[in-house]
Amino acid sequence: MSKSLSYLFTILLSLMLIDVPAQDISKYKFLAYGALPAWTGVAVDWHTSPKVYIYDPKETRGHAEFVNKKLGRAIDFKQFKTLASTSKTRQYLPFLCMTSVRNPMQ
Repeated sequence: MSKSLSYLFTILLSLMLIDVPAQDISKYKFLAYGALPAWTGVAVDWHTSPKVYIYDPKETRGHAEFVNKKLGRAIDFKQFKTLASTSKTRQYLPFLCMTSVRNPMQ
């Protein structure tokens, strides 16, 4: 569990340090629970060259579908779940990032 938290902390820190204009990320913002600005994404390739992807949840029905269709990795939900759930073999780390700031990324 602590490895998962360290991975998530690394992702969030990376998101804060990435040199990406705010308008590029803000187009993927949505309201979670009807009130909280949020982004959804997945981190991939932990052991080789880690990458973080933030995507529009309206275009895909979840993390596994995003990895399958948008990243072109031929896996189904069961395979995705297996590759995301164990820290020793993890290839994917799905996340939901929410904020309570009124106007984030503006």
